[in-house]
Amino acid sequence: MTRLLILLVCSLLTRSLNAQWVEDPAVNNLICSRPQDQQDARIVTDAQGGAIITWVDFRNDQNNTTADIYAQRISADGHVLWTVDGVPVCVNAADQTAPMLVEDGAGGAIIVWQDWRSGDRDIYAQRIDNLGNVLWTANGVGVAVKVNEQRGPVVISDGAQGAVIVWTDAVSGNWDIYAQRLNASGTAQWANGGVALCNAPDDQINPKVTTDATGAVYVTWQDRRNAQDYDIYAQKLGLTGAVQWANNGVAVSTATNSQVNPKMETLSTGNVVIAWQNFVTGAGYDIYAQMLNASGVVQWANGGASVCAMAGNQSAIDMTTDAITDGAIICWKDGRNAKVNIYCQKLDLTGAAQWTANGKLVSAAGRDQINPNVVGDGDQGTIITWQDSVAGVWDVYAQRVDGAAGNTQWAAEGVAVGVATDNQTGPKHVSDGNGGAIFSFQDKRSGDFDIYAYKLSGNGVVNSIGETQADSQVLHVFPNPFSDHASVTLPDGTNHIRLFDMVGRQLLSETVVGAQLFDIQRGPLASGTYFLTVQNGEVQYSAVIITE
Repeated sequence: MTRLLILLVCSLLTRSLNAQWVEDPAVNNLICSRPQDQQDARIVTDAQGGAIITWVDFRNDQNNTTADIYAQRISADGHVLWTVDGVPVCVNAADQTAPMLVEDGAGGAIIVWQDWRSGDRDIYAQRIDNLGNVLWTANGVGVAVKVNEQRGPVVISDGAQGAVIVWTDAVSGNWDIYAQRLNASGTAQWANGGVALCNAPDDQINPKVTTDATGAVYVTWQDRRNAQDYDIYAQKLGLTGAVQWANNGVAVSTATNSQVNPKMETLSTGNVVIAWQNFVTGAGYDIYAQMLNASGVVQWANGGASVCAMAGNQSAIDMTTDAITDGAIICWKDGRNAKVNIYCQKLDLTGAAQWTANGKLVSAAGRDQINPNVVGDGDQGTIITWQDSVAGVWDVYAQRVDGAAGNTQWAAEGVAVGVATDNQTGPKHVSDGNGGAIFSFQDKRSGDFDIYAYKLSGNGVVNSIGETQADSQVLHVFPNPFSDHASVTLPDGTNHIRLFDMVGRQLLSETVVGAQLFDIQRGPLASGTYFLTVQNGEVQYSAVIITE
């Protein structure tokens, strides 16, 4: 009878809990659909082929004016792992906005945001583990809680399960650039209130951050110290909080007119490349880039390398160097044509353009495309996503571009990611670690904005349940049922082990290497039925276990 029960439950749970990325881009995988709006989704990898997503959530305010921060994890096989509709990261009665996050190095994430609980904007942070447990003070630890406003936080891992947070700070009257490091426990490591990276005259705004293999942190920003227009500056910061370059930063570009909206990434050489919008033609913004070495010395032509100098505005830059050994790929929104389109270009390590002059067209669709985002495809190229103005509303599309010649690899107009009724906007994505990408976006198909996700493999299609589970096998678990502990026989190689209860909550996630027995302790498990999965490469093993 027990054996029959196990087989029956296994059959039922396999259908509901195994890999289930929805193939239809008009349906997608639901992340959160609570009443009121969920917006401004951000996404990072969970280090196991899935993703952690955070967003601004108005579920606790019927007026849609005061937001909280929530998060959710979705597995590599499309299974939502945490509490339905997300885990509360911060539900303080004040307004919380502009979340950003970074993986914490242990399968979880560190999330930062703007917070009005003190009457004006401050910066707070929270760490969440791979099971959805918040690890720091309830509703977050204060990163910068000072007079005047602190806004626009960005965050990067410190390599030790903590983070370095950078923001724009008005503590001195003008906007300056500050930073703070939190350790794995959420304790500030630098001066109270943070370290001033730049407090030059006038305003410094819009910081971006990256890191290198040594753990050094690089920051770039818009700078108006000349009291006339914005230039681009940068600074290097050690993990002790000491600045490494010139006081108030080194100049990246001080060309005539404004340079704005920088993006920055670390190159395979350990140098950093910075791209920005450059108002040099008198008729709109162009795209330029510059490389700095570890000493802060510019490596390319004075004023930077020209990425695109076409008529009309080029803006909304994004850039990736992920798994690219010979340069950087830069993407942007381009107004050279009657419609706004997405273009991209690759620069080599000398700053020379590698593809068609002024960029390659990403989508051949004859309609507006905006808001591009890029990630590496793991093979020297990139996957790009954007908002696409189909049929009078915004949808989400994606394209893969090879790294050699910049040729598109998927359908000429891109592959549909989110095409439900009404608007799908704000797309972000991360690599799935296997040549594809996981996407998140806000979606108004229900009348309010909700958060959805989607996955494309490297060939531009969804890995459905049938494809990913074709080689699924049954695990050997003994004894089963059990009252003390059960032993699971694992195959050779790296095994990602997860345990779920009957409603799909993940109770255990662990990675072990090698052929061995893995013990599941009865411990805190209530009497009942559980579902065990072991992912080993492309094969997923599964079993139902019963505790007495």
